[in-house]
Amino acid sequence: MTFLTNILSSVPAQLASAIFIFLFGLHFLAEGLKNATQDHLKLFFDKAIKNRVFGAIFGTIITGLTQSSTAVTVMTIGFVNAGLMTLLQAASIIVGANIGTTLTGHMMTIRFDAFVPILMMVGGLMFLFVKKEGTRQWGMVLFGFALFFIGLTGMSDAMRPLRDAQAFIDLILWLDGRILLGILVGAGISGLLNSSTASKGIIIMLAYQDILTLNIALPIIYGVNIGTCFTALLSSIQANKNAKRAALFHLLFSVVGTLIFIPITINGWFANFVINLNWPGNTDYAAVQVANAHTFFNIATAFVFLPILTPVLKFINLFIKDDDSKEILNPLDTRFLDNPAIAFDQAFKESLRMHDLAITNLEIASDALLRKKTNKLHKFFANEKKINQLEYEISDFLTSIPAEHLTESISAKIASMIKITSDIERIGDHAKNIAEAAQELKETELSFSEVAFNELTTMFKQTFAAVKAAYNSFEENDIQQAAVTIAYENEIDLLEEQLRDHHIDRLNKKTCRPRCGLIFLDTLSNLERIGDHSKNIAEYVIKSNSAV
Repeated sequence: MTFLTNILSSVPAQLASAIFIFLFGLHFLAEGLKNATQDHLKLFFDKAIKNRVFGAIFGTIITGLTQSSTAVTVMTIGFVNAGLMTLLQAASIIVGANIGTTLTGHMMTIRFDAFVPILMMVGGLMFLFVKKEGTRQWGMVLFGFALFFIGLTGMSDAMRPLRDAQAFIDLILWLDGRILLGILVGAGISGLLNSSTASKGIIIMLAYQDILTLNIALPIIYGVNIGTCFTALLSSIQANKNAKRAALFHLLFSVVGTLIFIPITINGWFANFVINLNWPGNTDYAAVQVANAHTFFNIATAFVFLPILTPVLKFINLFIKDDDSKEILNPLDTRFLDNPAIAFDQAFKESLRMHDLAITNLEIASDALLRKKTNKLHKFFANEKKINQLEYEISDFLTSIPAEHLTESISAKIASMIKITSDIERIGDHAKNIAEAAQELKETELSFSEVAFNELTTMFKQTFAAVKAAYNSFEENDIQQAAVTIAYENEIDLLEEQLRDHHIDRLNKKTCRPRCGLIFLDTLSNLERIGDHSKNIAEYVIKSNSAV
């Protein structure tokens, strides 16, 4: 029992537990901020960033909100991979993300210990007992803040005995002047913890205990900056070439920045500059100096890179060259799954593409049946295969979003979206039935009577109107277009009933061939069902608006 107690009270065990509390706090803080602001995050990524300076500013802000430069960089690579962002736009955001990640370091130097119980109590009450989704997420933010500072305090307390451990002090002092080794140590810590923020937390707490001087900390900070790039590099392995270039740019930014700062680190100029700064809150504490140095390093590197982004990206193109093969863009990139609002928006865009294909197929089926234009049926069946594939991909993508990232509103939207894609797929299936009937009609050399032809033309026209109105209502979230769709569908029902009666009358008068009659009735039924699925889509739009 004494042996177990000694292990649990040892510096490594205490430090490990504090790191885990710190990481949990950071997780709750980031999740709360992300969930509370995810609609704004989606709006940001929707906008094309034409100015590289604004791109860097937005990258800084978004990283400050998500508390993770790695998450923002990986997300940016996903947008490049989906073809929604240019490489230049992505590079400017990555520059900003590197600045934004330094904000966490400054948070670590502020002592909020006295407010921790209040933050935890208020945050816990908001999250557990308030029903409003936005308020619950801000409660998670406050609770995360409390755990964040508890973890920092625990890390600081766990490291206090190290001040008297001569072997550890000698090891730290041994790093003094060994720039390359310090960089490797920083990269190793960042890779081991898979978190640049946790790595910086350890460095800042060592500095806070006066164990680590600024001169020794600087190369380690450079290494942490480099180490955090490897997650993005791994994320780009299965991506297209532009995404790979964005990941390589992230690494180049950190490596070149380090190479620029190594000379002024060796001669001590950079450390002296930071120590002599009169920034607000700057004291003789090495912890504050480390945070200030990290910020200055990334801002200075950003000023170097922003004016020369275009030639730098051309240089990267020399290593990752274009080839003749057509690269496949992936709008449903798994990198979006940690941001449900953006993931949903990507699925929404793909569902519109799916709906477009279904409308095109209905047009091809109509021409094939009424005008015997079967030359486009090969395109029809290729589209049908794609519609089925998209339904599976969209449903699989949406259901893969981790439950802990979902809010009630997003969960409801996802459930409705899955139903909508099913309706669109069924529209495609009914169009396929009509196309197959057209093939049969041509193979048997049968034709509709003039009256039947005119009636089917009217039915197709009404159905097209319903499908297109449903598309417009879905695309624009327009309840007026939804109401128009429902009105069209009601007319389709009445028209189908009327045309069936006309057909029965023709059968009684022996003016209709039986086989043609069956195809006529099947087509009416398929068009009526297409109207029903269009109505379902319209009702989704109305329901989603009434829930707001």
